[in-house]
Amino acid sequence: CKTYNFAVDIGANVGLWSRILAKRFNKVASVEPIPENLECLYLNTNGLSNVDIYPFAISKDIGMLELKYMDDAATANVVGYFDKYDIEVQCKPLDDFGFTDVDFIKIDVEGYERNVIESGEFTIRKYRPVITLEQAKRAVKYDGYKFAAIQLLASWGMTIAWENHGDYCMVWE
Repeated sequence: CKTYNFAVDIGANVGLWSRILAKRFNKVASVEPIPENLECLYLNTNGLSNVDIYPFAISKDIGMLELKYMDDAATANVVGYFDKYDIEVQCKPLDDFGFTDVDFIKIDVEGYERNVIESGEFTIRKYRPVITLEQAKRAVKYDGYKFAAIQLLASWGMTIAWENHGDYCMVWE
């Protein structure tokens, strides 16, 4: 089984992807801002020496990001169309983490994908990782149209390798 250098799991939730990635990558950065999910993420990756956890949201902006818990899922949405928020979490751009030799990025941020991608333009263009992302209907709430993140990556030279029920894998042409 071939191993790869570095993976970034953005929207790591409770660590399902992080655990899988830890088997194939020398190093995994698990990025998750929600306190309840972080507790499970720490427990689920306990003992995995190649997983580092970052308690942040990824955003173009630095500071705090307002999130609203979702009634139908164990996650939260960025406040943009809600009247109130449930929690505030620290956020910073992907490029500000200084990750190097990135081979793979997984993004599942409940419709905030384009913002995350824009925050990591330098990292993504320099290291040219494979990127998987959820591009579900809720993306319309923040970007105005469903495929904004995919179109941005395509404009940088990526193409869709596969799609499965709103999840996309993007590779370099």
